[in-house]
Amino acid sequence: MKANLFIHLNVSETGYIIIKEMFHERKIMERYKDMVETAKMFNAKAESFEGFKLRYLFITVEYDGRRKQITENDVIKSLEKQGLAKKIGDNIFGGYYKITDKLKAILDDQMNKRKALAGVA
Repeated sequence: MKANLFIHLNVSETGYIIIKEMFHERKIMERYKDMVETAKMFNAKAESFEGFKLRYLFITVEYDGRRKQITENDVIKSLEKQGLAKKIGDNIFGGYYKITDKLKAILDDQMNKRKALAGVA
């Protein structure tokens, strides 16, 4: 099966990929509303919806439909299949993956678009 997900990635200083958060495409508006409410509580400005979406990487993930949930392993394998991550090694919990130039370019582009939306660029 396939599912569209938004994922929040962190890239370590050495280039390894860490998946911080992942959720289905249909939940993005709910997450945005939560962020807006939190900003209101602190009298802070909220980011635009377009900017908020650019915080996350949008990907299509293939997974085993017999399981109830999509795992980080499914996401990382989809990243590798799309040329966005490169497997470096293995351990008993999974693999070690590094960012590729293609993914770095996508993330840099998203950051530049967010800065432009915020008027910082």
